[in-house]
Amino acid sequence: VLPRLPLYASGKHPVPEVELKLGDALDEDLSRAGVVFAATTCWTEEALARLVASCKNAKSGMRLINMTRRLDLPKDKWVTVSTLRAQYGRGKMTFFVYKRI
Repeated sequence: VLPRLPLYASGKHPVPEVELKLGDALDEDLSRAGVVFAATTCWTEEALARLVASCKNAKSGMRLINMTRRLDLPKDKWVTVSTLRAQYGRGKMTFFVYKRI
């Protein structure tokens, strides 16, 4: 867990406390997470399936961001918010942003 820092939206108003956690998304309880980023570019199909399974009990409103390959999330529980192509190193990378409904 990284130190808790006060965050300010546009430098004026405090926003709710944020806890940043550096770790393995496959080993974490994601049920209370607000945003999860997983750099899944080199993950196996098994690892991707484990990530999807670990998000089974995610709270409504949670955002999940991953790279390169679209996740096979249940369509009745997740929506794709956006798909972004961005410069990343010497090439371009695709980022997928999902929201738990």
